[in-house]
Amino acid sequence: MIDTDEGLQGLGEACSYGTPPRIAAEVERFRPSLLGWDPVDVMPPCPVGLNPPVDTAPACIDSALWDLRGKIAGKRLRRPARRRRDGHAHSAVRVGGGGNYDWENDPASGVTEALSYVEAGYTAFKMRIGTHWAWAVVTVALMLELLKAVTDAVDGRMELMLDGNQRLTEADALQVAHALSDWGWNWFEEPIPQTDIDGYARLNAAAAIRISGGEQYNTVEQFEPYLVNGAYAIVRQDVGWCGLTEGM
Repeated sequence: MIDTDEGLQGLGEACSYGTPPRIAAEVERFRPSLLGWDPVDVMPPCPVGLNPPVDTAPACIDSALWDLRGKIAGKRLRRPARRRRDGHAHSAVRVGGGGNYDWENDPASGVTEALSYVEAGYTAFKMRIGTHWAWAVVTVALMLELLKAVTDAVDGRMELMLDGNQRLTEADALQVAHALSDWGWNWFEEPIPQTDIDGYARLNAAAAIRISGGEQYNTVEQFEPYLVNGAYAIVRQDVGWCGLTEGM
């Protein structure tokens, strides 16, 4: 939170990769460089790609400053922060539900979670693969059975996406990707370890469904080799990790 003399407050959220106490200490370290500045003019600290507390703190501050700029301008944040190439602001930002990791002990809970978002009025649901498959004794066959059950239960009432949590081999990921494509899912996020750029490039080329990733990167330089090699169909930058400025 950043306060101004005029009583406005800017809110920003830091991704918790770096542990909250260490992030708070980093935010405090930046305080002297921000005091006394106009939030419209101040240069926010930039992520440097080193480690979570060093980089999530600048991301939080940057997002809070953008929040303040929107309030000062009397506009919703999406207007000052993001404009399309044609110069017009986006008319809406979609919000989706999802977050349960622990369905492996009760696969039916994956279906229950999806239906709870339908009932709440969400139009999109991101399901997670969950904990390490070797620990949970999950196989591709079991996963596909659950994904088909979710597909049938939702019955076209929400867009469906899958977060692979970097758990799969390339071969398993491709098998799952083909099934998701056949069932009309929207995208497949981080199915294999994030550092396997060549593997992502092969998956993105071979799969009909869009492959996405990158939420744990926070500088343009870190994303560049993925873009050059066609590794992602969708870049998923996390503004709690890279900030709005670097994310844009």
